[in-house]
Amino acid sequence: MERKQSLSVSIQVIRSEAWGGFMGEQESRQTTFPLSNPLYDVISILHVKSKALEVYDKFLADVQADNQLRQLLVEIRHDDQRHIERLKEHVSRLLVESQQQAA
Repeated sequence: MERKQSLSVSIQVIRSEAWGGFMGEQESRQTTFPLSNPLYDVISILHVKSKALEVYDKFLADVQADNQLRQLLVEIRHDDQRHIERLKEHVSRLLVESQQQAA
């Protein structure tokens, strides 16, 4: 449960940073932003997880001597890579759906 709550908080932070950085007020996003909330959310998660892969690679170089920690980081990195692949499938699906709705 704690992990789900952490992800939810992370997504809220991503959203608030993006709204402030790109759109200003969140209300303006609802009327002018061309992506649906689910599509935006999936793209945001993809971005964060992709950046995390780079971080794991750097951390793995730091823990060469600690096999247990190294194995844990390899496992986490593998899970994130798998999640990225699944999320990419959903981006494709959501894009097709949004194009069909616009037509």
